[in-house]
Amino acid sequence: MHEKLEVLSFWPMTIVVNDDRAALSVIIKVKDRATARSAHYLAAHFLRFRKNRIIDFCAIIDSLDAARQLAGQEPTVQR
Repeated sequence: MHEKLEVLSFWPMTIVVNDDRAALSVIIKVKDRATARSAHYLAAHFLRFRKNRIIDFCAIIDSLDAARQLAGQEPTVQR
């Protein structure tokens, strides 16, 4: 993914930490390196830690909205 997209910004909106787990909601802005089109979308990240290291990571994004934006269409929700 990093070969195709450049991350322009990563803005955490909420962060919840409980023992060895964390959850974040973030707004991410990326730019397609080939076309220079950009997209911004909402994402959720879920992490588990052990001995100060990430041992489990899951991310969910609005992939349809991101793909539409990178194809040159307007986002479905104006942010």
